Amino acid sequence: MIGTLEVGAYDGIVPVVAHDTFRAAGPDALRRYGCDGGVFCDLKSVFARDDSYLRL
Repeated sequence: MIGTLEVGAYDGIVPVVAHDTFRAAGPDALRRYGCDGGVFCDLKSVFARDDSYLRL
């Protein structure tokens, strides 16, 4: 587990559990942790279809 997340540091953001914390933050806040060209995949379909590159 990562103790502190770094903004702009990750190639991919993939929330795989629909925690209330993720819902409250929203896709824009979560996407900030990804680097330029990184992907945001909403595997639980928590956010709107247009908010991510991939969803199930």
